[in-house]
Amino acid sequence: MEVIYIKDIEELKKRKIKPDDLNKKFIDRSGQEYKLKFDPVSQKVKIVKIVKAVLDGTFVKKHYNEIAKDKEVKEAFKKTLVDKGKDIIGDSEKEKESEENNNENYDEKRVSNEFISSDGIEIKDILSIEEVFKKIKERKDVMLNLLSKSKVLDIKFNYDDELLMREIERLWENDILNELDLMMEKYRDITNGIYDSQVKLKLYNEEIKSKLEEVSAEERLKKLREYYAADYFINSLQHIIKIFNDIEYKLENLPAGKLDIRTHIERQMFKDSLFTIKTCRDDIKKIERFMNVYKKYIF
Repeated sequence: MEVIYIKDIEELKKRKIKPDDLNKKFIDRSGQEYKLKFDPVSQKVKIVKIVKAVLDGTFVKKHYNEIAKDKEVKEAFKKTLVDKGKDIIGDSEKEKESEENNNENYDEKRVSNEFISSDGIEIKDILSIEEVFKKIKERKDVMLNLLSKSKVLDIKFNYDDELLMREIERLWENDILNELDLMMEKYRDITNGIYDSQVKLKLYNEEIKSKLEEVSAEERLKKLREYYAADYFINSLQHIIKIFNDIEYKLENLPAGKLDIRTHIERQMFKDSLFTIKTCRDDIKKIERFMNVYKKYIF
């Protein structure tokens, strides 16, 4: 796609429109990107602000509609679209519907562009668990970015909102991501014999003691390490699940009306930030179920 650099949006409004301008991207001095969109109902060309490859209909104002009035230009635009078979015309009959259509575009791109899914990863060993942890780490920035862009938390003018945002960031960084790293490190240390003094205390657990009766002497310590490591892992996973629940609760119980004053796209971004949290929590629960089964069959 050809990129045209402009001074500002005023320069774009004054530009002599050509049919192939539909296939160009315009970038102003601040780095903001724009595209042109032809509305066949109003027979006018609109300037649309691009937000992470999502056409933001809320940016389109009526005074931007008067760019292309010439009949020949309009016909050329329509012919260009038909020839190339591109569905970029839009189906709106008025500004409100145009915004709703763009909101739908955001929703359609949500899973493929915004979210990093761990679907397809089979949890079968510690290596596959590490892959899921990696996905969760990548989702952190996605979730916080969506929450910030939704503007549901007004961190510039509302001190309580600012405190909540900082608290959520701290929980992600310290209680989730750092915990994931610590879990993997300690799990390997336990299975490699670093914590044998603590592991051997399990010998005094009557339930474990009875299970060890059927294990050969040379295998006992190895099995104890695996059991102790799995037990530690499960407890840490449960702690992380509680943190995700805590973040979700805080966001789902904001003061009444906070979502009402936001645009449809902003509300969707907020919902997607919650979706990201739930996806991470569900992945942790999958690992917890796997570890419980693994622990059950160690002896």
